[in-house]
Order: sequence, then C-alpha cells, then structure tokens
Amino acid sequence: MFEEFAKKMRKKKEAEEVPPFKAFVDKISEEEANEPAPAPAPAHTSTVVTNSENSASNLELKVIAPESFADAFAAAEHLMHGCTVFLNVENLEEEMVQRMLDFLRGVCFALQGDIKPSSKSTYIITPSNISVSDK
Repeated sequence: MFEEFAKKMRKKKEAEEVPPFKAFVDKISEEEANEPAPAPAPAHTSTVVTNSENSASNLELKVIAPESFADAFAAAEHLMHGCTVFLNVENLEEEMVQRMLDFLRGVCFALQGDIKPSSKSTYIITPSNISVSDK
C-alpha cells in the first residue's frame, strides 16, 4: 500500500517539475526541426590563433565584419566559447550598429565580459578572462 502511495507521489512531483511553458518550448523545437539548417559561417569571418605552452591559456581572436544582425549571434557564440571578437561595423547602417551593440552589450554583461571601441567603426569584445587596456 505504501509503495502505491509513493508511486503516485512521485508521478505528481514529476508532473509539477515540468515547467508550464514546456508545451510552448516543444512547439518551437518542432518548428525549428522543420526549418532548413542555418547557413555556414560567413566568409568575412577570419580567425587568428596564438598558442602558448599552456593549453589553458590559448587565445583566439575572431574578426567579424557583419552584414546583418544574424552575425551578432555568431559574435555572441564566439564570446560564449571564450574567444575575443574584433567587430568591424563600418559597412552597416547606424541603426543596425546600435541594435547590434545593444545586443552584444547584453551578452557581455551576462558573461561578465567587456566591449570597448577601438575606433569609430570597430570594437573589441572580450570574455571575462581577457582584459584590454588603453595604456
């Protein structure tokens, strides 16, 4: 009798642990599964890698010249993987630049990174383990 009661309580607890938005997330997941695969990384992205003796201190710099707001997501992915991003926005409209920088400032805040202008149209965006100084 106790085992039946425990079984019912476990089922009830499992049902309560499911977030209320699970159905919404499942619907989005199904829609994404039906969408075509995302395009490969744009050709205007280049990588410079410097190795040191200690593999934990490898540095990676991604140079991105975005053509659309979708490239901001690529920059965010690089930051989440611990890479520094050099962002060149000279070919974007001012409104798109502001939107992209607002998004990337939010990413930096969440990752405790930093974003600094290096010129009027270029920015250095770093993860938390990299610091950039002006001096």
